[in-house]
Amino acid sequence: MKPSESLNEKSNEADQLPGRLDLPGPFAGPRDSSSPLESAAVGPGLGPADEVFGHHGEVERLPLIVPAINRPASEQIENLLHLRSQAEQGNLSSACLSPTALTGAESPPRISSEQVGDSELTSPILTQPGSELRPSQPISTTGEVWKSLGWLAVMILVFLSAITVGPRVVEQYQYSAARGKMRAQYEAATDMLSKVSMRESALASELVVHRIRPSVVSIQAGSKQRNRSRQPMMRGQGSGIVISDDGMVVTNNHVIEKAEEIIVTLADRREFRATVIGRDVETDLAVLKIEASDLIPAEWGDSDELELGAPVWAMGSPFGLDQTVTRGIVSGKHRRTADNSGDANPHQDLLQTDAAVNPGNSGGPLVNSLGQVIGINTSIYGEFFQGISFAVPSSLAKEIVGKLIKSGHVQRGFLGVSPRDVTHADAIRLKLPEISGARLETVEQDAPAYRAGLRPDDVVVKIGGKSIDNHIMLFRQIALTSPGDETTIDFYRDGELSSAPVQVGVRPLYR
Repeated sequence: MKPSESLNEKSNEADQLPGRLDLPGPFAGPRDSSSPLESAAVGPGLGPADEVFGHHGEVERLPLIVPAINRPASEQIENLLHLRSQAEQGNLSSACLSPTALTGAESPPRISSEQVGDSELTSPILTQPGSELRPSQPISTTGEVWKSLGWLAVMILVFLSAITVGPRVVEQYQYSAARGKMRAQYEAATDMLSKVSMRESALASELVVHRIRPSVVSIQAGSKQRNRSRQPMMRGQGSGIVISDDGMVVTNNHVIEKAEEIIVTLADRREFRATVIGRDVETDLAVLKIEASDLIPAEWGDSDELELGAPVWAMGSPFGLDQTVTRGIVSGKHRRTADNSGDANPHQDLLQTDAAVNPGNSGGPLVNSLGQVIGINTSIYGEFFQGISFAVPSSLAKEIVGKLIKSGHVQRGFLGVSPRDVTHADAIRLKLPEISGARLETVEQDAPAYRAGLRPDDVVVKIGGKSIDNHIMLFRQIALTSPGDETTIDFYRDGELSSAPVQVGVRPLYR
């Protein structure tokens, strides 16, 4: 076969293939079928290969790569010129497609512009010499760019809002929280006040008065001598409290002291002459008896359970004003007052209150919130009430009253010691675990305490199992112990806790 015939046949075959490229100008001419490439190499998405002239008139078949997407003719010509240069240098492998292009794989389907829309568009391009053909990187479309810009704008707006509006939002939140709390407190207070609160408090105070009132009496003490109006000459006036339904009445000793006649006026205005059952100068208490029955006695409470600030009520006849009620709180415990000589009475152990007590209140009751007697009003600070008044605690008064009713007098126990309150320096020096107790300053020889083994600087913390917090409590506990009775004393010596039995003696008359 002649070369021209072979070339014509190949040309006719190529004309029937899609994507054929006819080269004008210098690329036209005879073609030789003896070219080393005897068939067209077709890659995915490419057109068929065409023949071009090689060196010395030889015709070589070179792979002509035609993209599936139409390209400008100038770009196609540049690609063909590059392939020819590679072929002339004998570098046919660089001018050919990759081996996978020769497998005869079908070209991918064409996608129209309507199908592509805003999606990513890729196209195969010619690789550099010595490299494989690979797809290019995705190209973002206009829609995605606007979407990214939108998100960026949102983030900027959020940031600007945080730095401008944020502080005001926080301030408003804090204000709202505070206002909400105040509103809740206001509503709760309104609800509680409408239900209980002051009305119940007032009612409780009224109930306390109603409970104690029938037991409170007015006392007038004087001589049997009559004045021009035929009334007895009165020397003293005070108050008292009924403690039994058969007519036992408790009052202060100084109210009825040296009285020749004592008149007791009950809450129902009945009057009775009273006789003295017993008196105790140390505690300023006295017990009277009236010939009456079916009375309403008061109930004793426990003064040791009182805490500072506990509400109390005082009732009596100040300045002759019967059934007067005042209110206050417990403002102190374990107090002492000076006697007629100006010395503190070691056997006093008083409650302090700010309930108003004036002349005429002496001997009247001090009651707790249950209407129980927790003290007997006995004195004030100064000539008139100045916000401080004193009462004998019920824990002491009840014991003294019991002894007065039984024997008419009080016989106190005796240890033969001079106690003092423990100070901070004492606690360090004597290695005490706490600042509490009664330190023995002196111990008389041959006295009950000395015989029991107690010595100076011993710190008593318990007597008969009852705690001793200060020297007043030591005096009171020993005084309430009957002479001849044996009790146990717990004490610290050089930081060691010890215990010793002691037989309580009888207090000498001069004590």
